[in-house]
Amino acid sequence: GCGTWQYIRDKCDSVLSSCRYIIMSASSTAVPEKRDSKVKESDLSTAKRKKMMVKEVRAHQQLITEIEFEWLRQWCIQGQRHARLHPFWHRPIERLQESYKQLERFSLIAIQILKDSSMTVEKKTPGVSE
Repeated sequence: GCGTWQYIRDKCDSVLSSCRYIIMSASSTAVPEKRDSKVKESDLSTAKRKKMMVKEVRAHQQLITEIEFEWLRQWCIQGQRHARLHPFWHRPIERLQESYKQLERFSLIAIQILKDSSMTVEKKTPGVSE
C-alpha cells in the first residue's frame, strides 16, 4: 500500500539528491600527492570526500538493483490483468521508471568520474603505465 510506496519514493529522492552531490563534488576529488609520507590536512578532506563518494555510489547502485528486481520486473511479470486491478500503482510505477532512468544516467556519469579519477592517479603515480 501507501507505506510501501512512501518508502521507495523517499529512498529514490534521497539517493537522487546524493547523486547530485557526487557530481558537484567530483571536480574537487583530485588525488593528493605523496610528500615525505606525511598527510596534509587538505589531503584528509580529499580522502574523506572520496570515501563519501564511494559510499554514495554504493547506495546508488543498490537502489538501482532494488528498483529493477523488486519493483519494475515484478510489476511487468504480474501482467496487464494485475495492472488493471491495481490502478493506484500506475503513477507510482511511472515515477519509479523515471527515477530508474535518472539513476542509470547518474551511473554513466559516475563511471566517467571514476575513469577520470584513475587517469589522474596514473598521471601522478610514477611507473604506472596504461
